[in-house]
Order: sequence, then structure tokens, then C-alpha cells
Amino acid sequence: GDRVLVTNLTPPGIEPHEFEPSPRDIQVLNNADLFMYNGGIEPWVSKWITGEPRDLTKVVSITDILKVKNVELITHDGVVDPHIWLDPSIMKRETEIVRDHLILADPASRAVYEENAVKLIATLEALDMNYRQSLSKCENHNMVVSHDAFSYLARAYGLSVISIAGISPDEEPSTKTLAAISDLARERNIKYIFFEAIANPKLSATIAREVGAETLVLNTLESLTDSELIEGKDYILVMEQNLNNLRKAFICQ
Repeated sequence: GDRVLVTNLTPPGIEPHEFEPSPRDIQVLNNADLFMYNGGIEPWVSKWITGEPRDLTKVVSITDILKVKNVELITHDGVVDPHIWLDPSIMKRETEIVRDHLILADPASRAVYEENAVKLIATLEALDMNYRQSLSKCENHNMVVSHDAFSYLARAYGLSVISIAGISPDEEPSTKTLAAISDLARERNIKYIFFEAIANPKLSATIAREVGAETLVLNTLESLTDSELIEGKDYILVMEQNLNNLRKAFICQ
């Protein structure tokens, strides 16, 4: 609502894995009453935290708190996959974390934060149910994606995901890996190769041509573009668009 002035440090359409804050961003950050970040996707944060003494009670890592709350996070080669928000059930837990820390920072507005959290959690539960029902009867549950961002989505809804690049989209695969992915796509009769709205679609398009498939967008929601924001898109709307494209790719009833 109007109780908080929110600044998103990562600009629209910018890949957050690669973002580095400007001196002005750091000034805004230093003056903030509360800084919340995902964890695992913002490598610059650790340098900022250790740069000078600061009140760490105002610095909140979502993934660190989820670990404490015994939410099972996915790891790849010992590294925690940070793309937690692509599972609506984990987003419910994140909503609770945001609610609780807003209340700590602004106790006078507790009732507003609690009421809005209840509404958002209900919306997330409906989104989760829509995914479960919509993906329950499909010809295929195999997908090839441009980078390794969809493990939580796959775990939540029983999907099999083949990733072209690693957790960071700039981790380009070898020619041998691309050939192996193409073979798997043929073997599993995959008709669509997914790419992301803010990432280079070159590798996805290359594999699609190789196996005679088409391409579709699967948005990681790491950063919405200016045009998406102008159109009023948000987490719920983009996740619904993702679901529509998954249903098309999987040939669902």
C-alpha cells in the first residue's frame, strides 16, 4: 500500500546476475530502513555488507531465512539454487517473511501488512492450484529451458527440465553439451524450446532449429522489462502466461 516507499535497485530488464549497483544506489541502500534481497543472485551484496559496520538487523536474506524455517532448497554442486519464487508455495513463505519484517520496521502498520499478506497468500494458493490442475493431464512433461532457473517449478509440478546454461545464464555450454541436449530433445519428442524475455535466445533458437522445434517464452521473473511494467504485468500475470505456454508445449487437455 502507501505505507512503504519501495526502491527496486535492479533496473527493469537488467539481468540481476550481472547487476552492479552505482554509487547512487549504494547511497539509497545505506539510507534504507530495511533492505530485503533474495540471496544467491546478488553477488555484490556480500561486498557491501562487509564494507563497513552496519545494522544487519535491517538486512534480510530471503533464502537464509527459508533455510532456518526448514524449507528444502535445491542445490547444484553445493550451490543453492536462488530461483525460489518460481514455486508459488515458496512464495507464500516469502510473503510471510516480508510481512514479518515490515511489521518489525513499522509496528504501527501491522494490521495493514497482515491484511494484505492474507490476500496475497490466497492469490498464491489459487495460482498453485491452477498450475496443479492445468498440468495434470498433458501428453508430455519434458522441457528444455535456456538456463537452470526452473528446478523449483519442476519439483513443484512433476516436470522434467533440461537446462542449456547453468544457474547463471552467462554459463554457456560446450558444443558437446548442446549436442547431447539436442539428442535428448529428439528422444523425448520435445516440440518447443523455451527462452527468456531478458536473455539472449540464441542457444534456444539453435537447438530448436537442430531438432525441428519451435521456441516459446518462459519468463524467469528475475527482472521485468520497461514495457512489461507499463503493461501492468506483475508476478501473478507473468506466472499465468508461463502456465499458458507450458500447457501449449506439453499439449495439455
